[in-house]
Amino acid sequence: MSEVSTNTKKFYGSSYLEELTAHKELRLQLSLQEEKGKYPFLFRGIISNPFIFGKVLRTLSRVVASRYFIPANALQKIVALSDPVISVGNDKIRFEGFSTCCGVYAKVDIDQGNTESVKLSNGTTNVDFNTEMLNQLSTLKQDDKLILEVGEGSIAVKKDDNEVIEKKVPLPKRWLKGLANTQAFLAQMDHMLALNKVVATQLIRSIPKNLNNKASLYLNTAGPPRLSPIQTPKSIRINGAERLRLVEGIINYADELHVYASDKHNVSAWRLTFKGIDFTLVISGDVWRGFSGEGQLLNDLTTDVNPEIVKSIRSKFKDNDSVNKYVFSVLNDYSSPEIEATLARLAISGLLGYDLVCREYYYRELPIKQIDEFNLNPRYKSALKLFEGNDVEIVESNDTVTKANVKGTDAKHHVTILSNTSKCTCTWYGKHRGDRGDCKHILAVKLKLERDE
Repeated sequence: MSEVSTNTKKFYGSSYLEELTAHKELRLQLSLQEEKGKYPFLFRGIISNPFIFGKVLRTLSRVVASRYFIPANALQKIVALSDPVISVGNDKIRFEGFSTCCGVYAKVDIDQGNTESVKLSNGTTNVDFNTEMLNQLSTLKQDDKLILEVGEGSIAVKKDDNEVIEKKVPLPKRWLKGLANTQAFLAQMDHMLALNKVVATQLIRSIPKNLNNKASLYLNTAGPPRLSPIQTPKSIRINGAERLRLVEGIINYADELHVYASDKHNVSAWRLTFKGIDFTLVISGDVWRGFSGEGQLLNDLTTDVNPEIVKSIRSKFKDNDSVNKYVFSVLNDYSSPEIEATLARLAISGLLGYDLVCREYYYRELPIKQIDEFNLNPRYKSALKLFEGNDVEIVESNDTVTKANVKGTDAKHHVTILSNTSKCTCTWYGKHRGDRGDCKHILAVKLKLERDE
């Protein structure tokens, strides 16, 4: 009797016969032992609107490759770190990316109802769209059968027998800061305008070419929508309006254009709607301002947060789950400052996005190791050093005003904090007037007030 040799292998998951409409495939899984029992895809399905899918992803890639301002010494480093983030969960597939100058943010939202999907789990990845992928996207037609696969380590686009796979790449830390600040800006915005396809196309095409980067245009919202160099009541100020021309290639396919803005800043959001797909473009307050350099969340870092609370939240939510802060407040009995501070911790760690349509935050885990949010924000780190070095002297503090002296490099700076505004005599405040968040001296005073309570 001959000896039987047995070779045992562990698989990534069970092999299975998968059917998408009339299309059947046998999938034999290759396994990693530590991933035993885990489904290999975050998403796998047929895209019902492949032509628009290809158009919006190519536009996203165009945003990622664009540059409107960048310091010369940082060019090579930033250009090398420019790839879209993809998150899957809660019946959504989201693609996000920044321009190389970090002053333009773009997001593609795909409703799972616009796909014929087999599996959908939760997760996030970050991939590079190279020439082969872009070429595949450019050839898509409306009647093509397009299969999209998103895994934790790759994304694949398959048409007929042609499959293009992109592998996971590192996520730039600069993008992490930009993602956090962008969501904070979006949360402050209101819906200002809704335009049909014809009017929207005319508006975008009316933007002058070779426009001076320092020139401001104003979008009229009280009457016929038009761009003008003259400010009128209820108009939206747009700096660097030429950046809106990034959507020229898809504007004439959109059903509507929705414009969002806030009277608190000059950041604006432009959301194009298609069947089952949204494309949102967000431009910073000035061409030279990248979202990664904004300080929208720094003030909330001065409020102490119990790390166990953040840990508990992370254990409850899955990618793209909605995070309604008011429900969150009621359920957990937190005060408003504690809620804002907790959301800031989550946002700075890259765990929150903001949905303009639902007007609420959603949870997502970025494909990056957990980072120290304080070390990621050098301005806050400098403020902490001033506080811990006893360089903050409170001169006066009551219910209406706080006055303090803070030691500077060459001089002592005077800080005044009122109920809704803060001022400092330093150069940073003199240049930005709080438009990019508090300076390190104001943050140091707020830290002392919080910690000395």
